[in-house]
Amino acid sequence: MKYTLEIRIAQDQIIASAIDENGNRRDVSHPYSKNWLVAMANLDLQALGTMFIHGLEQFREQLPPRSQVQLIQLHDNTDGWAFLNQNDVTLASGVLSGAQLPIAQGYLRALRLNGIAGQLEAKAGVTFTENLPLLAVLWLKNEQPHLFEQMARICSLQEYLHQILTGKDQITTHLAARTGLYDLNHATWDPQALALVNLSVDQLPQVVTADKFASQIVPEMVEKLGLLKDTQIRW
Repeated sequence: MKYTLEIRIAQDQIIASAIDENGNRRDVSHPYSKNWLVAMANLDLQALGTMFIHGLEQFREQLPPRSQVQLIQLHDNTDGWAFLNQNDVTLASGVLSGAQLPIAQGYLRALRLNGIAGQLEAKAGVTFTENLPLLAVLWLKNEQPHLFEQMARICSLQEYLHQILTGKDQITTHLAARTGLYDLNHATWDPQALALVNLSVDQLPQVVTADKFASQIVPEMVEKLGLLKDTQIRW
């Protein structure tokens, strides 16, 4: 029997569903463990990735003998970027909170006063808020310069899991625009925004349209999870 595995990463639990080729569905929900909650609070992407793959292995093993997985459908409802060093260790979470938020709000007010926010908003096609990744990068650069100097890239959980499973460091256009760092009109990371926060294109994922988003799972992960060699992953 061939199956589609549907995985939903919600705010309080992971919901896994196995759907066979006849449309029969089996759902299993797992409340988050303490280790997952701690890793999520710190956006420790390495720990989250390891736990996610382990959970996927366990769910795959619960399927009937000789089951074949032909598709993994992921739904990630989490939000926020992490700042990673060259070894993908999280230096800091890009989800600002507490005393960090007034600082981000101050940055946003300043950008509105000098007109830069309006310029960047027009290019990104989004309205900026204090939760914008661009402002989180500004916070790290100005408030934690020793960490900013170590930063190799910024990445969300979705991009991190996508890279583990497909080997591709990619982001879709609509998610790139939500960072405040993307220019929709020219379909590229915005040089003005990158200069503002002192980032380079090399520190960001490759932006692709939804139809170009990689879907082929890499062979080593196919073997590890006991999948068909042509198993696809979709978001």
